Amino acid sequence: LRIAEIRENFRQIPVLALTATATPRVAEDIQQQLKFEVPHVLSKSFRRDNIAYVVRKANDKLGELLHILSSLKASAIVYVRKRAGAEELARFLKAKGIEADFYHAGLTSFQREQKQEAWKKGEVPVIVATNAFGMGIDKSNVRWIIHYNLPKSIESFYQEIGRAGRDGLPSETLLFYSFGDI
Repeated sequence: LRIAEIRENFRQIPVLALTATATPRVAEDIQQQLKFEVPHVLSKSFRRDNIAYVVRKANDKLGELLHILSSLKASAIVYVRKRAGAEELARFLKAKGIEADFYHAGLTSFQREQKQEAWKKGEVPVIVATNAFGMGIDKSNVRWIIHYNLPKSIESFYQEIGRAGRDGLPSETLLFYSFGDI
Protein backbone atom coordinates (compact mmCIF):
# COMPACT_ATOMS: atom_id res chain seq x y z
CA LEU A 1 0.00 0.00 0.00
CA ARG A 2 3.01 2.30 0.22
CA ILE A 3 4.16 1.91 -3.38
CA ALA A 4 2.50 5.21 -4.25
CA GLU A 5 4.84 6.97 -1.81
CA ILE A 6 7.88 5.52 -3.58
CA ARG A 7 6.46 6.59 -6.94
CA GLU A 8 6.64 10.22 -5.79
CA ASN A 9 10.46 9.98 -5.95
CA PHE A 10 10.55 8.24 -9.33
CA ARG A 11 7.94 10.00 -11.45
CA GLN A 12 9.76 9.23 -14.71
CA ILE A 13 9.52 5.45 -14.22
CA PRO A 14 6.36 3.87 -15.63
CA VAL A 15 4.36 1.56 -13.37
CA LEU A 16 2.31 -1.41 -14.48
CA ALA A 17 0.10 -3.47 -12.17
CA LEU A 18 -0.63 -7.05 -13.22
CA THR A 19 -3.06 -9.59 -11.84
CA ALA A 20 -4.71 -12.66 -13.26
CA THR A 21 -8.02 -12.60 -11.42
CA ALA A 22 -8.91 -9.11 -10.17
CA THR A 23 -12.56 -8.17 -10.16
CA PRO A 24 -13.41 -4.74 -11.63
CA ARG A 25 -13.71 -3.37 -8.08
CA VAL A 26 -10.27 -4.70 -7.12
CA ALA A 27 -8.73 -3.36 -10.35
CA GLU A 28 -10.15 0.07 -9.56
CA ASP A 29 -8.81 -0.10 -6.01
CA ILE A 30 -5.33 -1.07 -7.23
CA GLN A 31 -5.27 1.92 -9.57
CA GLN A 32 -6.38 4.26 -6.78
CA GLN A 33 -3.84 2.88 -4.30
CA LEU A 34 -1.04 3.27 -6.85
CA LYS A 35 -2.31 6.78 -7.70
CA PHE A 36 -2.56 6.16 -11.42
CA GLU A 37 -3.31 9.51 -13.04
CA VAL A 38 -5.27 7.95 -15.89
CA PRO A 39 -7.21 4.76 -15.15
CA HIS A 40 -6.53 2.08 -17.73
CA VAL A 41 -7.29 -1.63 -17.61
CA LEU A 42 -6.41 -4.22 -20.22
CA SER A 43 -8.54 -7.26 -19.69
CA LYS A 44 -8.83 -10.59 -21.40
CA SER A 45 -11.68 -13.07 -21.32
CA PHE A 46 -11.69 -15.83 -18.74
CA ARG A 47 -12.39 -18.22 -21.59
CA ARG A 48 -9.61 -20.69 -22.35
CA ASP A 49 -10.64 -22.84 -25.30
CA ASN A 50 -7.85 -25.36 -24.75
CA ILE A 51 -9.09 -26.33 -21.28
CA ALA A 52 -11.86 -28.82 -20.61
CA TYR A 53 -13.75 -28.08 -17.41
CA VAL A 54 -15.31 -31.10 -15.70
CA VAL A 55 -17.24 -31.19 -12.44
CA ARG A 56 -17.97 -34.72 -11.30
CA LYS A 57 -19.82 -36.19 -8.37
CA ALA A 58 -17.56 -38.95 -7.12
CA ASN A 59 -18.42 -41.70 -4.72
CA ASP A 60 -14.92 -43.16 -5.10
CA LYS A 61 -12.54 -40.21 -5.45
CA LEU A 62 -9.44 -42.33 -4.83
CA GLY A 63 -10.39 -44.84 -7.51
CA GLU A 64 -11.15 -42.16 -10.09
CA LEU A 65 -7.98 -40.25 -9.24
CA LEU A 66 -5.88 -43.40 -9.64
CA HIS A 67 -7.54 -44.14 -12.98
CA ILE A 68 -6.71 -40.66 -14.32
CA LEU A 69 -3.17 -40.43 -12.96
CA SER A 70 -2.15 -43.99 -13.89
CA SER A 71 -2.19 -43.10 -17.58
CA LEU A 72 -0.77 -39.59 -17.16
CA LYS A 73 2.16 -38.74 -19.42
CA ALA A 74 2.52 -35.10 -18.33
CA SER A 75 2.36 -32.88 -15.26
CA ALA A 76 -0.59 -32.59 -12.90
CA ILE A 77 -1.54 -30.69 -9.79
CA VAL A 78 -4.01 -32.22 -7.35
CA TYR A 79 -5.38 -29.60 -4.98
CA VAL A 80 -6.58 -30.51 -1.50
CA ARG A 81 -7.78 -28.25 1.32
CA LYS A 82 -5.54 -29.40 4.20
CA ARG A 83 -1.83 -30.00 4.71
CA ALA A 84 -2.37 -33.44 6.19
CA GLY A 85 -4.53 -34.32 3.19
CA ALA A 86 -1.72 -33.38 0.81
CA GLU A 87 0.77 -35.60 2.59
CA GLU A 88 -1.64 -38.51 2.98
CA LEU A 89 -2.82 -38.45 -0.64
CA ALA A 90 0.75 -38.19 -2.00
CA ARG A 91 1.78 -41.22 0.11
CA PHE A 92 -1.25 -43.15 -1.15
CA LEU A 93 -0.43 -42.35 -4.79
CA LYS A 94 3.22 -43.34 -4.34
CA ALA A 95 2.14 -46.63 -2.75
CA LYS A 96 0.06 -47.25 -5.89
CA GLY A 97 3.05 -46.65 -8.19
CA ILE A 98 2.39 -43.03 -9.16
CA GLU A 99 5.33 -40.61 -8.87
CA ALA A 100 3.88 -37.95 -6.59
CA ASP A 101 4.96 -35.56 -3.89
CA PHE A 102 3.21 -33.09 -1.61
CA TYR A 103 3.52 -29.36 -1.09
CA HIS A 104 2.06 -27.05 1.54
CA ALA A 105 2.93 -23.96 3.57
CA GLY A 106 4.08 -26.04 6.56
CA LEU A 107 7.29 -27.02 4.78
CA THR A 108 10.51 -25.05 5.11
CA SER A 109 11.30 -22.70 2.24
CA PHE A 110 14.13 -25.05 1.24
CA GLN A 111 11.76 -28.05 1.12
CA ARG A 112 9.17 -26.09 -0.86
CA GLU A 113 11.79 -24.98 -3.37
CA GLN A 114 13.14 -28.53 -3.79
CA LYS A 115 9.69 -30.01 -4.34
CA GLN A 116 8.66 -27.25 -6.72
CA GLU A 117 11.83 -27.62 -8.80
CA ALA A 118 11.49 -31.42 -9.00
CA TRP A 119 7.94 -30.97 -10.27
CA LYS A 120 8.88 -28.21 -12.73
CA LYS A 121 11.69 -30.38 -14.15
CA GLY A 122 9.30 -33.33 -14.57
CA GLU A 123 11.12 -35.50 -12.05
CA VAL A 124 7.86 -35.75 -10.10
CA PRO A 125 4.92 -35.44 -12.48
CA VAL A 126 2.19 -35.18 -9.83
CA ILE A 127 2.19 -32.67 -6.99
CA VAL A 128 -0.53 -32.89 -4.35
CA ALA A 129 -0.85 -29.48 -2.80
CA THR A 130 -2.80 -26.96 -0.83
CA ASN A 131 -3.44 -23.59 -2.41
CA ALA A 132 0.03 -22.56 -1.18
CA PHE A 133 1.32 -24.13 -4.40
CA GLY A 134 1.19 -22.35 -7.69
CA MET A 135 1.86 -18.68 -7.10
CA GLY A 136 4.55 -17.72 -9.56
CA ILE A 137 4.55 -21.13 -11.21
CA ASP A 138 5.04 -20.80 -14.94
CA LYS A 139 5.09 -24.35 -16.24
CA SER A 140 3.59 -24.56 -19.68
CA ASN A 141 2.79 -28.27 -19.96
CA VAL A 142 0.47 -28.88 -17.01
CA ARG A 143 -2.21 -31.17 -18.47
CA TRP A 144 -4.36 -31.84 -15.42
CA ILE A 145 -5.55 -29.70 -12.55
CA ILE A 146 -7.65 -31.81 -10.20
CA HIS A 147 -9.50 -30.48 -7.20
CA TYR A 148 -9.83 -33.42 -4.86
CA ASN A 149 -11.70 -31.16 -2.42
CA LEU A 150 -13.89 -28.17 -3.16
CA PRO A 151 -11.83 -24.98 -3.37
CA LYS A 152 -12.60 -22.24 -0.87
CA SER A 153 -13.99 -19.87 -3.51
CA ILE A 154 -14.76 -19.58 -7.20
CA GLU A 155 -11.87 -17.10 -7.48
CA SER A 156 -9.46 -19.65 -6.00
CA PHE A 157 -10.81 -22.29 -8.35
CA TYR A 158 -10.30 -20.13 -11.41
CA GLN A 159 -6.82 -19.06 -10.38
CA GLU A 160 -5.76 -22.66 -9.71
CA ILE A 161 -7.15 -24.11 -12.95
CA GLY A 162 -5.45 -21.28 -14.83
CA ARG A 163 -2.19 -23.14 -14.33
CA ALA A 164 -3.26 -25.75 -16.88
CA GLY A 165 -2.38 -25.63 -20.56
CA ARG A 166 -0.43 -22.42 -20.66
CA ASP A 167 1.23 -23.69 -23.82
CA GLY A 168 -2.14 -23.61 -25.59
CA LEU A 169 -2.38 -27.40 -25.89
CA PRO A 170 -5.45 -29.32 -24.68
CA SER A 171 -5.60 -29.70 -20.92
CA GLU A 172 -8.20 -30.81 -18.43
CA THR A 173 -9.50 -29.66 -15.11
CA LEU A 174 -11.58 -31.82 -12.84
CA LEU A 175 -13.47 -30.84 -9.74
CA PHE A 176 -14.57 -33.77 -7.60
CA TYR A 177 -17.41 -33.28 -5.20
CA SER A 178 -19.55 -35.34 -2.91
CA PHE A 179 -22.38 -34.30 -0.69
CA GLY A 180 -20.02 -34.76 2.27
CA ASP A 181 -17.83 -31.97 0.84
CA ILE A 182 -20.74 -29.60 0.59
